[in-house]
Amino acid sequence: MMNTYEKMNAAACCQNLMEFGDKLIDFAESVLQEKHSAKFLNLFYRLLTENNIVDYMFHGFTNKNFESFYICEEKSAVGKLINFITPDMENPIETLHRLIVFGQHIKDIYTQPVGKLITKEKVKEIINY
Repeated sequence: MMNTYEKMNAAACCQNLMEFGDKLIDFAESVLQEKHSAKFLNLFYRLLTENNIVDYMFHGFTNKNFESFYICEEKSAVGKLINFITPDMENPIETLHRLIVFGQHIKDIYTQPVGKLITKEKVKEIINY
């Protein structure tokens, strides 16, 4: 059985929408049983940012062409989407309940993709067009 830290890490590092809902709910329900929920939530949000958008934040510093768009691979793109759509932290208990509702919403609306995914080269071609 996973402890709360392992559940937190699994949710924060998840880059698959079909798995994220379950992992987020599991983490939030586990934290509701802990005494120091704010500590877990602060660490969760920090890990979420570090795992999903640090490369995006530093893209401007490393991009020598100064492109006005940012293209990333499938898992990285999903991780960024997860980071940007996860509800912000407010009151710890309220936030945990919102994360559970959000996790259920993710499970309800997202399904596995059908067919071929668009390639990075095709996206660049479309944007340059």
